[in-house]
Amino acid sequence: MNGMFTSKRYATKGICETISLDIQMVIWAMIDQWRQDRVTMDYLQVFELSIERRNSIGIQKVIHTQECPCKSATYYLPIIENPIKTTIWVIDSEEYCMMLLPDEY
Repeated sequence: MNGMFTSKRYATKGICETISLDIQMVIWAMIDQWRQDRVTMDYLQVFELSIERRNSIGIQKVIHTQECPCKSATYYLPIIENPIKTTIWVIDSEEYCMMLLPDEY
């Protein structure tokens, strides 16, 4: 298993103020799943969150992507109580892993 995303994990002030803890935990779990599946990880993981309507209920949709090597996966999370629309980045600096909003970069 590669060593990406094994360092201490942090979230920026913007993440802590605007992204619920359940969504943050799901995103870290998605990264852990790719690592467990032995996916070669890019230092930048991108998560596009949107709301998909099903039977008038909003369901959290997450598209998890990376550029090099190119990979993406789409998830639907009916367990999220308050789905949102935003983009979240997770960067591995080798010293630490940081979850942030793109405008905080």
